Amino acid sequence: MKSRGTGAGWRLYGMAVVRILFGLTWAINAYAHSSVHGAGTGSALSAYGVVAVEIAIAAGLIFGVFLELCFVGGCLFTLGLWLTAERFGLAHVLGANAAGGAISYLLLFVCLWLGDSGEVLSLDRRWAQWRQGERRRRYAKLGLR
Repeated sequence: MKSRGTGAGWRLYGMAVVRILFGLTWAINAYAHSSVHGAGTGSALSAYGVVAVEIAIAAGLIFGVFLELCFVGGCLFTLGLWLTAERFGLAHVLGANAAGGAISYLLLFVCLWLGDSGEVLSLDRRWAQWRQGERRRRYAKLGLR
């Protein structure tokens, strides 16, 4: 864990819990979209592609695996949805004034990324600690530091 002064530990755990809950939300969303078989405007292949991307993002958020890729991919994916499917959040009918949900997801991805939500409760962090320990053992074997 990074040293950020007093009281920073609970904030990191709080950000990690928010990340995991956001991942569970994405998993539920992917499950709901998995019943869509491309009927209507899109093809079945594109519908399954969206579900696959949502599952990958959800797994990354929940388990803390490939978080940098997950954050960047999530930002690009939600930005793409907002720019295309939600039409910049513009009104579809007269009198509607919602900005669309995807832009809020984009902002949450940015907040999780900048808030170091992967510092605790993530497999990425555990993998980095394990690699650092292996490197120390290897150097000790060779008689280096």
